[in-house]
Amino acid sequence: MIAAPDSSQTGARPAGGDPAAGRQGWRARMTDVFTIGHSRHDIAAFVALLQRHSIGLLADVRRKPWSGRHPQFNRDRLAESLRAEGIDYRHFEALGGYRESAPGPSRNAGWRDGFLRAYADHALTGAFAASFADLAATAKRRDRKS
Repeated sequence: MIAAPDSSQTGARPAGGDPAAGRQGWRARMTDVFTIGHSRHDIAAFVALLQRHSIGLLADVRRKPWSGRHPQFNRDRLAESLRAEGIDYRHFEALGGYRESAPGPSRNAGWRDGFLRAYADHALTGAFAASFADLAATAKRRDRKS
């Protein structure tokens, strides 16, 4: 899962870059995006982690957003729990793993593991690129709200 900070809550860095480093340039154009896995946390602990880091949007990049062992992380329950705490939820299925190998030779033959090779091949598709661009644009829009 990927989490984007809610800069309106944190008073995040001012326009113009990283004041501690005194730089303008590339840092001023960056948008912070964090990753997190749900592990075995109960939902309260998971939400507390997000809140501790002022996360305002959770972008779920699991292809199949459910868990048999941890049903609190099934898509509908997770979205409802986050919404109740003021955190937005959005699913980006095209960024998820567990892909089947495409027919024909792979451009990622260096991967010995078939699942990793299939995901690497999927990451080269238009569907993945479009979803990644959507995620990046979503994070930038949230960052600009500050």
